[in-house]
Amino acid sequence: IDVGSDNRMLFETLSSPKAQQALGEQGTILVKEWLDVIARKGGVTGDRQLAILDALRRNVGLAQLGLNLSTIMIQPTAIMDAAAQIGTWASKGLRDVVMDKNIREFVMQNMPEIRRRVGDDRAFLDYFESTIGKKAQEWGYAGIKATDSITASGAAWGAYIKKLDELKVPLDLTKPNAEAISYAQSIVRQTQASSLFKDAPLAISRGALTGNRSVDRALLQFQTFVLTRWAQLRHSLPAELRAGNYKKASQVVLWLAMATFAEEGIRRGVKAG
Repeated sequence: IDVGSDNRMLFETLSSPKAQQALGEQGTILVKEWLDVIARKGGVTGDRQLAILDALRRNVGLAQLGLNLSTIMIQPTAIMDAAAQIGTWASKGLRDVVMDKNIREFVMQNMPEIRRRVGDDRAFLDYFESTIGKKAQEWGYAGIKATDSITASGAAWGAYIKKLDELKVPLDLTKPNAEAISYAQSIVRQTQASSLFKDAPLAISRGALTGNRSVDRALLQFQTFVLTRWAQLRHSLPAELRAGNYKKASQVVLWLAMATFAEEGIRRGVKAG
């Protein structure tokens, strides 16, 4: 209801020859499909889903990742994805969130997208229909959810104080800055795999990879962070290079490489232990 008129206007704009020329054929299709996801609040259902495969995916996800120590320990490495965009502000943000309860409360109260997070993958939202199944899944994913929440909050807070610094606005927890909050949430969307349908890749929300949502979501189970990381390499890195921001481009490559090495090191360490 709230976005209906805006969405309709965007659909009409997309049908204009000028918009289609600017976006190209493939770009027009992608934008149209994303607008359709917003209009349907999550995409299409029915013939593009397989109920049995969805049930298997949920059960396997719980069995594989529930209370998995290496997966829990890997979650904080996502702060390096944020660092690819905002540099060392990301680590400062994570430290502040961990150390200061007031900052955690500020983030939750003023950043609805952080408040809505329950994990770093849409699979966290696919609860079982039975009460027992729901409880088992909630307990199984508790550690992952907790570390993801802290990491995403750290990325958001780091981006928030970075923007305040750029705007030359003093920090005041009683007076949230709208521009800085908007910037912080955009950084989270760019760098932290989101559980919100509006941010999900079309491969997950519409089955754009194989043509079937259930198959695509099974293939990409708990791998949306990979798609998020690829988006930075595919879009952010070339944009910085074209603009001549070679320092920022090297920052993107360095931090994403460090995140990958850290994840692999944690996995090997936990297995060795």
